[in-house]
Amino acid sequence: ALAIGICYADRANIADAIIPMSEEMGWSRGVQGAILSSFFLGYGTTQILGGSLADSLGGRRVLAGAVLLWSLATLCTPALAHEGVGALICARVAMGIGEGPAFPAVHSMIARVVPPKHQSTAVSLVTAASYIGSVAAFAVSPYLIESSSWESVFYVFGAFGVLFVPAWLALPAEPLRRQRSYNTEFRNAGERGGEGEEERGGAEKG
Repeated sequence: ALAIGICYADRANIADAIIPMSEEMGWSRGVQGAILSSFFLGYGTTQILGGSLADSLGGRRVLAGAVLLWSLATLCTPALAHEGVGALICARVAMGIGEGPAFPAVHSMIARVVPPKHQSTAVSLVTAASYIGSVAAFAVSPYLIESSSWESVFYVFGAFGVLFVPAWLALPAEPLRRQRSYNTEFRNAGERGGEGEEERGGAEKG
């Protein structure tokens, strides 16, 4: 849930920062629209890929890689913005590429390691975190802009993501493996139970 909160905060903070950025760089409304929309060019390309990688490699590693990529893109945003619109658009596309696998990776982990009776609650928490992250970005970004600069918005939020990655990878993996094994056994038992019901139903009809 924390990763998704960071994801949406990093995605939303440019909505506030684009105003002083445009004033400084002299961007037209059309240029602003191109910058804001370029994120989704990257985001849309890695949704399915992220899900496939999470299924094959595990959501834990995919999520770590995704957070690192979009956080680095966030940190590089001020420098690339000063280089020009093209460089900034590349940063936004890279950020979208990084954020695309986030939800597929999280949902893969929920399916594998969260007990079945708690999975709906887990999905709800992750979804709520996305809105909390957006609220945090909209609330904090104007303060950072007024007290420091628009660049600080990207440095602060990007740093959260970079710090998250080692903390995430430091979490013990063994409990996740045990729960994944339990979930697999639970699903297999359900399938065997379903097959038994079909066999009994067929025998009764016969």
